Amino acid sequence: MTKFYRRICLFKKWIRFCPWMVALSVSVLLLGCGKETYRVELQFRDVASGRNLPYMVPQPLDFFPVDSFGVSFTLPELQASNPLVAQLRLGNTPQPIYLLLDKSRPHGFYYDRLFIDLNKDRNFSNDGPPYTTQGRFIKIRNRHYVEFEHVAIPYEWQLDGEMTEEPFLAKIYFWYSDQRRPAIARIVRESWREGVFTFKDRRAVVVLSDDDCNGIYDRNDRWALVPEDSLGERFVAGLQWFRNVTRLGWIGDTAFEIAELSPRGDYVILQKKDVDWTREDDVARDNPYAEEPRRPRAARPISWLQDFSEALQKARRFKKPILVDFYTDWCGPCKVMEERTYTDAEVVQLSDQFICVRINGDQNRALVRRFNVQSYPTLLLLDSRGKEQSRLIGYQPASVLASFLRDALPKN
Repeated sequence: MTKFYRRICLFKKWIRFCPWMVALSVSVLLLGCGKETYRVELQFRDVASGRNLPYMVPQPLDFFPVDSFGVSFTLPELQASNPLVAQLRLGNTPQPIYLLLDKSRPHGFYYDRLFIDLNKDRNFSNDGPPYTTQGRFIKIRNRHYVEFEHVAIPYEWQLDGEMTEEPFLAKIYFWYSDQRRPAIARIVRESWREGVFTFKDRRAVVVLSDDDCNGIYDRNDRWALVPEDSLGERFVAGLQWFRNVTRLGWIGDTAFEIAELSPRGDYVILQKKDVDWTREDDVARDNPYAEEPRRPRAARPISWLQDFSEALQKARRFKKPILVDFYTDWCGPCKVMEERTYTDAEVVQLSDQFICVRINGDQNRALVRRFNVQSYPTLLLLDSRGKEQSRLIGYQPASVLASFLRDALPKN
């Protein structure tokens, strides 16, 4: 018997009498040699903790008249002549949760009562009192606004044939004009999952957010791995810590990835990952403007006017085209353009050949309607008489705006 054959026989006996060692060996092979994995248990948290997440991802929630929904409901005593119903699906069961909008006064303007079919029997009269709020007119948006905060919508989760109830806290809001009915509502989560993770005596917090508001935690959501000493008072952590769950989290110079994500959100398994880049390099990838080339900065700002009538008069007098920038104070891309694009040396130099005017869309609704501005920022190129020649919508890097302005100038 050869030495090789004897070794094979010994290996077979070892497998027969030590099955637990085989399982351990297979586990090591599956996890990979040298891979460090950590299971982190997560608990439900919401804004009642005094903290919140630093960002919102509103999801659409369509409301329809009750009589056109195609489902029969038992309704409470209603005030509105045309109540509205929506359905929301949470968790991994097919049964929807229904929501009902009503008014507190028969001839009231606002849908300010919200019923939730908590026991899922399509009966809105046996689930307790509705949520109530007060609608209001937001002058700078020229629209009416209704918001229901801290709406508790528990849902069922099915696991191995058993049903468990999971909590969910959300905000539901909608804007509408004088048409007296919201065309679409939005829902935003006010809850998340959170757990403590310890690595080399350093404590960190894992935060998992259900961004798409479906009660299932998956690759469409975001997470954060936050050193415990970086937790905030108002927010769990700063926006810079949150990224898609397919991205890395960092503790110091050590990177971790989510190797396993529980759809129920009750745990994650983190795996240490060796990479050849730094945290700073990784975070830089999140900058949507990182690929823009570095261009010379201007020594002076663009000479913006604030009054459209004044800009039109100057354009006619000097026979110059007009560059109009429609912006708002709440528009993020507008602020980035102000910091990056409008300080570019070439853009500022080209702007001298135009009459430049910035218009706050919230404060100049007549001009917004006149030029049919639908989003911000919107840049218009007008001739000297105020007739539109072309437009750009959305954030524009300096190179694109410079090319746009050059093409607008008369060819010699």
